[in-house]
Amino acid sequence: MRTLPLLTAALAVGLAVGLAAPRADAQTAFVLDDPILVADGQRVAVEGAPLRQERFGTLVLAVPGLGTYTIADEPFEGARRAGEFDGSGLVFAADGVSLRLRSRGPILSEARRPAFVRSEPSRLRTGAAQVRLGGDRSRPAPTERIARGPAPYDRDDAAEPLRTEVQRLRAELARLAAEREQAARQRDGAR
Repeated sequence: MRTLPLLTAALAVGLAVGLAAPRADAQTAFVLDDPILVADGQRVAVEGAPLRQERFGTLVLAVPGLGTYTIADEPFEGARRAGEFDGSGLVFAADGVSLRLRSRGPILSEARRPAFVRSEPSRLRTGAAQVRLGGDRSRPAPTERIARGPAPYDRDDAAEPLRTEVQRLRAELARLAAEREQAARQRDGAR
């Protein structure tokens, strides 16, 4: 009758291991809200957020002058492990560039996940970084923006002044970026 307690203990250990092991069919949700992006120590404006996806597939982050990065929490074609999702942050390095993306709350529904990154040259030269979501790798899923009521620029009476202000801010950002590049060239030339 000694085998019964051993069998019970083995079954209990097996259940504990099975319950603690990650499930292959578990899905990770993704939320990016009020993002802050820092590329090589410089803060970069971000457009395209807030974003939400119930079954996370990929995040595409296009950073002007640096690259377009496709990021997932699982390996995919052409990607390499380059960082990690850690609570409300995503940190990775690609092509000699260090990037940190922070969200108001947790980015993934799981606390820590590896970040697999594929990088390509950026088509953007100036302006804000762009973020968007890709498919979830298991089934087609639409990118879903978090609904917070109608945006003020959706109303006809408010649209034109806001468009004008956005154009002015983009021009100012481009001017400041050009001034920064010119100052860096002058500083490098003085050495």
